[in-house]
Amino acid sequence: MNPELQLVVKTDQIGPIWLSYVQGLDKRHFCAPGVVCERSRAICSGAPRPGTVIRVTLDEAVAPHLYLLCAVTGRREDDVHLACKPAEGDRAMIETPDLIAKIRHARRIPIPASVPPLGPGAQVRL
Repeated sequence: MNPELQLVVKTDQIGPIWLSYVQGLDKRHFCAPGVVCERSRAICSGAPRPGTVIRVTLDEAVAPHLYLLCAVTGRREDDVHLACKPAEGDRAMIETPDLIAKIRHARRIPIPASVPPLGPGAQVRL
């Protein structure tokens, strides 16, 4: 069963949002703007308004390995990162003061809090 994303924007502090399909994940580098991979066109890349709800069925055939969701805030330390892989019956979720993201039929891959996001202009090939 294909994973299903539901994203709810709670505040006006959310900027660009990316969903990336990746073939691997180096837990030392996880911020989507620095990851070289295919990005879903179904996720808005501009700043959504508060109250926006985004629903997308992810294509497991295109990306059977990993999904990486990144949401930029006005505070770099509060940027949201959710890595997960398809897993029927499971649910990956993250909730912050700015948004809620749930992915049905996916299992969250923990990213250690000690891992910093990529610096400006950095790129990692996965």
